Amino acid sequence: MSARADRTTRRAGRFLADQQGVSAIEFSLFAAIFLPILLIATDIGFAMHQRMIMDGVLRIGAQEGLRFGPEDALDHRATGIAAALQAAADANATNRMENLAVTVAGPFCYCPQSPDSEAQCTESCAEGAPRPFFRLGAEMPYRSLFLGELSGVELTQLRTRLRVDIYSQVAP
Repeated sequence: MSARADRTTRRAGRFLADQQGVSAIEFSLFAAIFLPILLIATDIGFAMHQRMIMDGVLRIGAQEGLRFGPEDALDHRATGIAAALQAAADANATNRMENLAVTVAGPFCYCPQSPDSEAQCTESCAEGAPRPFFRLGAEMPYRSLFLGELSGVELTQLRTRLRVDIYSQVAP
């Protein structure tokens, strides 16, 4: 073996035996896997937080709908619920929720014997008068906390729905 090859073999052996920098390489391998997982978990947590705010807004609207007495007309209730929803959305939405849309649909009615099917509010039911309900909704586009800020792309829609049953006679 030549002296040059012998010297190269010794240098290679010293290089392979050297432990300096191993921690940095291990950290870079670990961080390349851990960092995306951490970012995704943070993004999912942020989406869940915004969804909980939307649920809270709908609960405020539901409480407003139940506040009215049985003598109040359904249209008056719908107007009160819509105003309460919008006020709650304005008060509770974060600065990233500027496109939050709240809706009130109804009044709809159902018969007590079949609460999952709709009936006309002017009809009579086999077991008494039809009962009114409203459908409340909140919806907004969700931009990812990290990918959305970079690309401006809306990745998904956050939606939540709530049905508010009014247990009283239908007041026209």
